[in-house]
Amino acid sequence: MADVIVVSDVEGKTVGDFVQRGIEKAGHTCKCYYSRTNPTGFHNPNGVFGLDNVPSSDMLIIFGTPAFAELMKHGMPGTDDVRVVLTDSHYRVSAKAVNLACKGSGFHVYAMPDLFMYRERYATLPYYHPMEIGFTGQKDKGITVCHSPSRFEKMALKGTEQICKKVRTFPVRFQLVLYKMWEECLQIKAGSHIFIDQLINDKDHYIGGVGKSGLEAMALQCLTMTSGIPFESDCFPSPPVVWLKDYNDLGEKLKYYLDNPVERKKATSLQHLWAKQYLSLEFVGKHLTQEL
Repeated sequence: MADVIVVSDVEGKTVGDFVQRGIEKAGHTCKCYYSRTNPTGFHNPNGVFGLDNVPSSDMLIIFGTPAFAELMKHGMPGTDDVRVVLTDSHYRVSAKAVNLACKGSGFHVYAMPDLFMYRERYATLPYYHPMEIGFTGQKDKGITVCHSPSRFEKMALKGTEQICKKVRTFPVRFQLVLYKMWEECLQIKAGSHIFIDQLINDKDHYIGGVGKSGLEAMALQCLTMTSGIPFESDCFPSPPVVWLKDYNDLGEKLKYYLDNPVERKKATSLQHLWAKQYLSLEFVGKHLTQEL
């Protein structure tokens, strides 16, 4: 059993609840430290605010580039086993600095697979956020397609304009999710049949992948589509999302799954089973704290 400290920029549900309980399920003790409160209202009663005096521990797990930068500024605690988890868009614009800071440090680095391209030649373990959410309601009557850029400033990053343009050529209900509380976002996804995470066409740079919102959709039995490519790893298989090449491919895939409800349900079930196994708190907790 190890004494684990988790550090994050914001007191979020994913790190402040799911990750902490996953690490505890893996047989360790866990304490969370944050630099700011969560605007959606989640509060971890056992969390500690302030990253300027994080104590030493057996294992330190740092979530996100902002928290990593702040700890580097204040000075790393006296911990031999430091693990950095890169999941945020901040890393995409500061990858060189983060990679350089980690180089030769002995830090173990995890990253969402869509960020692997920024890690270049450096050793990186795949990571997906744990999810403890389940579908308990009813799907909407008629087919609902959903896309969740979250905020206006993220629409360009996710290809929202192209997604909206294509989806609106089909006779379906379309839900564009903006500025909603987390629980309301989950409710919308739970009622939807198809979720489009992102559509990125820049072949020379970032090409997309399944993010936290897409993982939630899979867990809520909503067929998830996204641009990007599958990855290979000994840790766990690539998620069986519907991979999109470009704008035209989105139209073709949408038409196929709308015209073939049996295939749509089959693909949705496969995604849901993957999410139940590889996004479970216990699996992610063990993956994060495995002996390296």
